[in-house]
Amino acid sequence: MKIDTNMSYKIEHYFQKHLTDKFASQYHHLYNELLEPIRNEEITLLEIGLGTIGFGPSNMVGWKNQNEEYLPGASLRAFKEYFPNGLIYGIDIQPDCMFSEDRILTYLFDSRDKESCDNNLNDLVFDVIIDDGDHTSEGQIKTFENLYRRVKMNGYYFIEDVAFLEEVVDYFKKTNYNYEFHNRLLVIKK
Repeated sequence: MKIDTNMSYKIEHYFQKHLTDKFASQYHHLYNELLEPIRNEEITLLEIGLGTIGFGPSNMVGWKNQNEEYLPGASLRAFKEYFPNGLIYGIDIQPDCMFSEDRILTYLFDSRDKESCDNNLNDLVFDVIIDDGDHTSEGQIKTFENLYRRVKMNGYYFIEDVAFLEEVVDYFKKTNYNYEFHNRLLVIKK
């Protein structure tokens, strides 16, 4: 596949090109607004949940049935093109999501387990972390607790598909984090 380096394209172009579900979820509006200023920087981005089409939680089998050319890791590829100078990382618990490409590296472990996070990510820190993994309030909160310290100052932590909004809202109300909800997308600015 030829990489398109036309910087005039918005992020939704890459989401659609790689058949991610992020465009259908309408997350591109906020991503454009917040990420465009750092688009050409040498950023590091980590996404949790890479879109397995195998068995297990949060599988994308239905999405694959509607989009035959979809592959796990679609959003990592979209972010790689959107951030031409970025390093893109991914975490998932399903082996079918593991791959390595130029400027993309994936890890097989559970982000809800702090020891696994620390052992696999070592000293890595990120400008952007996107949690699109376990869509339960417990999983989203645990992943946040394990990974938020890895967000660089002035970076972003996004939680997509906030499934049990009330429980997640209650959690963040008890904290001092700088956060906002936008539909089913939670944004925490460091």
